[in-house]
Amino acid sequence: MAGTTVENKAKRSEFYTFLNIGGSSENWVREGKFASQMTAKMNPQTTTAQDVTQDTAETDITGYQPFIAVSKSVSKSDPAFDFIDDIRRHRKILSDAYADILHVDVFNGSNGSYPAIKQPVSVQIDSFGGPASDPLTISYTYNYRGDAVQGTATITGGSVSFSADSGD
Repeated sequence: MAGTTVENKAKRSEFYTFLNIGGSSENWVREGKFASQMTAKMNPQTTTAQDVTQDTAETDITGYQPFIAVSKSVSKSDPAFDFIDDIRRHRKILSDAYADILHVDVFNGSNGSYPAIKQPVSVQIDSFGGPASDPLTISYTYNYRGDAVQGTATITGGSVSFSADSGD
């Protein structure tokens, strides 16, 4: 048909999340293996005001408190699970439960170079177990800590590196 526009939608599998399991040496591993849902909830913080001269209130966004809830089957071959499970087994808290994640917009780049953000997080273990006949499941939350660093991720042969934008 003439004039028909083909919708070019991005697939969920083109939004990557990596977890740094190497601390300051940055060893990025893909997060999400055996997770059917992993959505960044922006959790906007707002204030609302209305005075006697208005029929409709005004709401301002004053900040965000993002997080990602993850629930997945345990895989002993998943290096992200090994990192998370160490936090669970040792009941790590405060800075011992800190990590970095990297969100990569593969749908929005090319030639192995993609827009990305590096986000400091705290890892909150929510549950471990599940029903008797189901696979062993772990649920946890990445709580964002402060502002993300904007930059570019380069993915080459399974290896990931991150470069911050100048000025960040």
